[in-house]
Amino acid sequence: MRTCIEAIGGGFEFGQCDLEECSLGKLVSPARRREAVANTTDCYRVSERRACRVLGQCRATQRYKVRQIDDEERLRTNVISLSKKYGRYGDRRIMALLQREGWEVNHKRVERLWRREGLKVPQNSLRGNDYG
Repeated sequence: MRTCIEAIGGGFEFGQCDLEECSLGKLVSPARRREAVANTTDCYRVSERRACRVLGQCRATQRYKVRQIDDEERLRTNVISLSKKYGRYGDRRIMALLQREGWEVNHKRVERLWRREGLKVPQNSLRGNDYG
């Protein structure tokens, strides 16, 4: 794979680089920006400080270490089992049950697991015009 400088003949001009060969994609997420800074420091042998300044990355964000949560798998299985046991409960009610059991979870974490597992509350069998 060629670098941007090789692709344009040694000089640096914007818009001349083949996007499929040398682009990391949009630098929206902090993880992508960290990857871009690391790539820049390796390829161009510049300091982390200079690479962060050029790419617009805060150095505190660059040095951030992502925490891995140890109990994610246990929580996932617990959410699935509670959703099977209580079929009409949604993610917020399941979150309340988890908190009663002693889990330290917030609604965002349970909602993320809920969506990732594709869990849904079944629709009510009654129709709007069948009431009384």
